[in-house]
Amino acid sequence: MAASLSIETPRHKAAPGKAHQPALSERKYGRRDATDAAVRDAINAHIGRKISAIRRSRGMTQAALGEVLGLSNQQIQKYEKGKNGLSLERVWRIACYFGIELADLLEGIEQEALGTAAPKPRQRCPRLRLAVAQAVRRAKSTHLLRGVLQLLRASEAEPPPGEDDDDAAR
Repeated sequence: MAASLSIETPRHKAAPGKAHQPALSERKYGRRDATDAAVRDAINAHIGRKISAIRRSRGMTQAALGEVLGLSNQQIQKYEKGKNGLSLERVWRIACYFGIELADLLEGIEQEALGTAAPKPRQRCPRLRLAVAQAVRRAKSTHLLRGVLQLLRASEAEPPPGEDDDDAAR
């Protein structure tokens, strides 16, 4: 009789009523931040556009470049559109094939990557804004709502204190 051996990894079950906590490695490396994805996509698109421009300037088709690199023309198309990322080795091989410096393919990449990675301006006083929105939603009086609206419109027209000190001096 032959016995079969199977190796199974133990499955940890969360205690009843408690949600599964991902391992530290999952939390740290498993998911990428949206900003990281945007930067990665911008870099892939930038390099792809450069490769496409160089290939076309040399009168070469995607199929011909793919043949040289051992890839399909569909894969070259994905690289050029920025859908798939290129490894550094592949970028280096492309630069060598075209007889250009690696830096030429990477030129201008900082502006594109930084443009997507620029932090969004932080909303000021989000709790206060939420409290005001909730209070407005609960308000029953249209007279009160009109007054609040007029006050907010008037505050938009006026510059914040300290910004236009020239007008105050006149």
